[in-house]
Amino acid sequence: VNDIPGTMFERMRDIGTPDINRLLICSPFLSEIEFDGWRDIVKGIKKIKLLTRPARQGNGGVGDTAKHRDMIDFFEEVGAEVSTFPNLHAKIFIIDANELSFAVFGSANLTGAAGTLNTEAAIFVNDLDQVDDMEKAFNEIEYQQT
Repeated sequence: VNDIPGTMFERMRDIGTPDINRLLICSPFLSEIEFDGWRDIVKGIKKIKLLTRPARQGNGGVGDTAKHRDMIDFFEEVGAEVSTFPNLHAKIFIIDANELSFAVFGSANLTGAAGTLNTEAAIFVNDLDQVDDMEKAFNEIEYQQT
């Protein structure tokens, strides 16, 4: 997959926002992505949880604090539960849409570079038992960081 964030949001668009119950994002770095309409998809999701790094430079921070902060602000504005952890490195995305649920895990952050510049690897999982296992991993990451 060349554009991991774009492919993920394309699948979400195909499912339809009303059918997406939850979006769980674990991405240390955030910036605007190159998928038209992704913000509208996110705005319609009932429950969103974001795990990311703090919007600051230096040890445990991010490189482009303004872009990162803009993304955190957007997620907070749409009602997401946002938690920041300076040592976060994992990248997991879980889309809960009942029988259409899927998870993505790999090297890609939720950034434009993950879709256009970087060479990334990811596994898309749609087996519901495996999606549940990925949610357990997501919850364990959140628990370990607190």
